[in-house]
Amino acid sequence: MKAGSVITPSEKLPRGHGCALALTLCFLLSLGHTMPAWGQETPEAADTTQADTTSAAIRATQIARSAENATAILLQIRSALEPSSAVLTIDSSLAESSESLEQLRQRSDTSRMIGISLRAIDDLNVQWRNREVQLTRWREVLEARSSELDTARDSLESIRSAWESTAESAADQDLPPATIETIQSVLEHVSGVENTLGERRQRILTLLSQVSQSSSIVAQAQVDVATAYGSARRRILTPDSPPLWRGLRSRTDSLSLIQHLRDSWEQKTASLREFSSRQHQPIIAYVVLFVLLLIGLVGLRRSSRRWGVDDAALQASAHILSRPVSTALLLTLASTRLFFPLAPTVVVNVAQVLWIIPLLRLIPGVLDPTMRLSAFGALALWEFLKVGDLLIDQPLAMRGVLLLICALALAGLAVLLKRNSWLRQHYPVKWWWAVVPIARLGLFWMAVSILANVLGFVRLSWILTEGVLTAGAAALGIIVLVKAIDGIVAVLLKRGPARWLRSVGYSSGVLSRRISGIVHAGALALWFFAVLRAFEIIDPILHTIVLVLGREWALGSWQISLGDILAFVLTLWLAIWISRGIRLLLREDVLPKMDLPRGVPTTISALVHYFVLIVGFLFAAGAAGFDLSSITLLAGAFGVGIGFGLQNIVNNFISGLILMFERPIQIGDTIEVDGLIGEVRQIGIRASTVRTFECAEVIVPNGDLISGRVINWTLSDKLRRVEVPVGVKYGTDPKQVLEILVAAAKQHDDVLENPEPYALFVEFGDSSLNFVLRFWTSNFDFWRRVMSDVTVAVNSELASAGIEIPFPQRDLHLKSVEEPAARALKDKSTAKK
Repeated sequence: MKAGSVITPSEKLPRGHGCALALTLCFLLSLGHTMPAWGQETPEAADTTQADTTSAAIRATQIARSAENATAILLQIRSALEPSSAVLTIDSSLAESSESLEQLRQRSDTSRMIGISLRAIDDLNVQWRNREVQLTRWREVLEARSSELDTARDSLESIRSAWESTAESAADQDLPPATIETIQSVLEHVSGVENTLGERRQRILTLLSQVSQSSSIVAQAQVDVATAYGSARRRILTPDSPPLWRGLRSRTDSLSLIQHLRDSWEQKTASLREFSSRQHQPIIAYVVLFVLLLIGLVGLRRSSRRWGVDDAALQASAHILSRPVSTALLLTLASTRLFFPLAPTVVVNVAQVLWIIPLLRLIPGVLDPTMRLSAFGALALWEFLKVGDLLIDQPLAMRGVLLLICALALAGLAVLLKRNSWLRQHYPVKWWWAVVPIARLGLFWMAVSILANVLGFVRLSWILTEGVLTAGAAALGIIVLVKAIDGIVAVLLKRGPARWLRSVGYSSGVLSRRISGIVHAGALALWFFAVLRAFEIIDPILHTIVLVLGREWALGSWQISLGDILAFVLTLWLAIWISRGIRLLLREDVLPKMDLPRGVPTTISALVHYFVLIVGFLFAAGAAGFDLSSITLLAGAFGVGIGFGLQNIVNNFISGLILMFERPIQIGDTIEVDGLIGEVRQIGIRASTVRTFECAEVIVPNGDLISGRVINWTLSDKLRRVEVPVGVKYGTDPKQVLEILVAAAKQHDDVLENPEPYALFVEFGDSSLNFVLRFWTSNFDFWRRVMSDVTVAVNSELASAGIEIPFPQRDLHLKSVEEPAARALKDKSTAKK
């Protein structure tokens, strides 16, 4: 850091001044140590008046050391008083700035702005805004320097006060001449620094006054330019030039066409030089952006080469990415307005002229060969218009250029519309339906532009011509930009982060569609903005939108507007998507890598989700203009609502929190509640979702899961004990049956060895000896299939061993029978005998 630099956003505090303040503080503290304690009477002070006089004086024994400290402080302050580079720059630039400011003020005179175009008036407005920004920056530098000098002046006053008190007390003491000389030397040093400080301060105040005067000129000029712009807009339907047949016969211009071109070129090159001298850092950032884009696109080119075979939908993007230099140049030129929002018209025209260079390389891979000729023709006309605007400043010559461009555009649009039926067969209806009406509208405006030019409405003719050509050229450029961005997104999603982010790979299709939708919507909005700007109607439209969004309606004591509602909805929508993205990232990439108990990742993800939603809601309420302190009123109303009818909702809400923290039920568990058996798929803040084995989604309130009787089959593990009842005929050896049952269970792979399966002789049944086989399986989801397999094995083993499984037997005792039935039974019995 240089000593004496100014505190600005781009410059740090001067080293000398910081040290001077520190040493001054130490010096004043040392003075406090030399003073007597409050209320303590010293031999040097005989009365109260004398004590007050000598209270700030330095003791004789401390004068030498204090003089060294004071000298060091004064040297630091003197070093800090050296003019800073920023102030020197302002001092040297103010004279030149005043001259150029006067020239610009003459060009912005109300009488001279009557006949110029809207674009020229807008260019003057941009130049005045640049002056305003420059003067504001200078004022901040000078005010910071003035504040710094005021601080140094306060420090000097403290030092002078202490040493003057010391000099007064030295007159009453018998001090050596060397000591008195030291005191006088320090006071002289203080006076010298004060003189330097006064000079610096006077110069800063003078510069501030000059900057203030220039700011007044700028403010008045901006008002005049705004007035002229509004007046020019109102006179847009008024002739501003003589009809073309009169202009060709008259020689109203005193300079030749070549002289006009020379003067225009000199003026615009001077504007370019002034712009480049004031925009060093943005220009460097602009170049750095191009280099970074080029490096990134070269890396993406290798991945895009395989799309010609893999993905036919991305062939246009692959073609664009295969030309990284042109793509990087196109993206950089598209961001010109972002880097230079107050760039003069000549800078914007140069960027627009360069726009065609990458488009000529990239359009062949985007459009069908049958449409390339029309596209190149539209670009050529637009380029011709921009070059004419950049080079030609002679009114009559510019009218001729406009007439030629309009005639060519009229012919091109007529040919395009003549091929309408053929083009409908080769291009999707989803976008061609919009091209035809726009082309017809362009044809109409071109005809109006020609007529306006001939009749002397040159300003109207220029606006119509530029608007129609900008619509076509901007559409082509934006199509190429969208294809380039689609290709970059596809590479990043398919071959970039998807390699190490499961969340990206899991939702790459959804992400691709969402990003593509946002890009396409933004491209359409950008096209509308460019066209409306070219037609010079963007300002009134934006003004109308601001008025509509800012109009307020009274709802009781609240004032709400459409803009507040829109801000609330957009902020809340953004919070929802951010919350979903964070939740997906936590669930797929972050939490699975941590050693957490089962169910904890789900709880963390859900809590983060709701926390982001709550914060987003608060931000949305703040963006909508709601006073967040009035939330207490909402809380009170919410409490009243609970008392009247929201008990069940709050009960389910609290139950949901209990489920998340206590975790008696977790996602993936198989539960049984009120006869319902299924797998828990989701635990929400109000209700949970259970999927039955019949694939039905059942919504269960959380209150039922907390207050009711719930069976969780898989809370601790997925073990399941299975029982297979078996009955065999009487007379069978029970030990043999037990061995067969256990052996059949052990043969199955899904039957656990520990706990091992066992069989029990349960009871003597009515017609069979009843056994039960019990075994465990860890495959809970398919325990019924395991039970079926083991049952089949048991049946096979019993059949192989010759053991019969009997049918149930019943004895029937008849007490009374009707005569016909008794006779029939008797006959049947006799026949059997």
